[in-house]
Amino acid sequence: MNESITIPKKTYVELMGFKRIVEIEYERPLSKELLKKLEKAKKDIETGKGVILRSKSELKEYFEAM
Repeated sequence: MNESITIPKKTYVELMGFKRIVEIEYERPLSKELLKKLEKAKKDIETGKGVILRSKSELKEYFEAM
């Protein structure tokens, strides 16, 4: 799947906070693959690229497809 998702910057910051919590909880870093996806998502957010999801059900379906 080669798509992007557009989320508000505030949501991205929250997700990065969750990432830190997960790393602390499990005492190991997240996989390099996931970190690359997060970095790409950050760049997409900054450039305004991405998929726009308008409802919770669209968001759920999108993440389940990953």
